[in-house]
Amino acid sequence: MKKKDIILIAAVLAISLISLAAIKMTQKDGKEVIVTVEGKEVYKTSIKKDQIYQIPEENGTNVTLTLNQKPSFTRWYRPAP
Repeated sequence: MKKKDIILIAAVLAISLISLAAIKMTQKDGKEVIVTVEGKEVYKTSIKKDQIYQIPEENGTNVTLTLNQKPSFTRWYRPAP
């Protein structure tokens, strides 16, 4: 490897580490789950609680599930009549 290759690799690694540090330092710690429908807040809870919240709609139900401090969202559809 040439000297310039080593300098380039070192520079890329340094930029990557600085970027990672900046992201980690500015990242917010998620402490709550906020559910909004059409811009209006309909539900707000701590992420530390394991729970299910259902939002009924015309064609089914949107569900937010918080388990082990990880929120997930699902849409359940009703079968056609």
